[in-house]
Amino acid sequence: MTVDTRQIGKPEQFKSDPAEYSDWSFVFKVHMACISASYIGLFERIEQSRVPMPNRLLSESDKALSAQLCYVLAMLAKGRALDIIQNSGPGEGVDAFRKLEETYHPKLASRFVGSLSLILTTKFCLTLN
Repeated sequence: MTVDTRQIGKPEQFKSDPAEYSDWSFVFKVHMACISASYIGLFERIEQSRVPMPNRLLSESDKALSAQLCYVLAMLAKGRALDIIQNSGPGEGVDAFRKLEETYHPKLASRFVGSLSLILTTKFCLTLN
């Protein structure tokens, strides 16, 4: 079952600000999942991929999702993000979103090291009743 997106509106435009990408991406993925639940698995595969994902390598159903994804991304992006989408090629939404993730939400080792350091330096207090 899909949600009537006319009732919930559309996500805000992404104006290529890296500080806003994480929140925008989350809202965008939820919005696309409202359009079709098939996007949930597709976004998981995109986020796991470290290699290009052109439409020619996708299943027929994923190609249709990719084209729709491309058009929605193009309507919501501005600046450098729009350039990334345009340079991905017509209808190449999966690869365009993968490139946005790579650009604005990179999986850097330093990010993981920072998170691990925070966990390891956490001090716990033991209180007895």
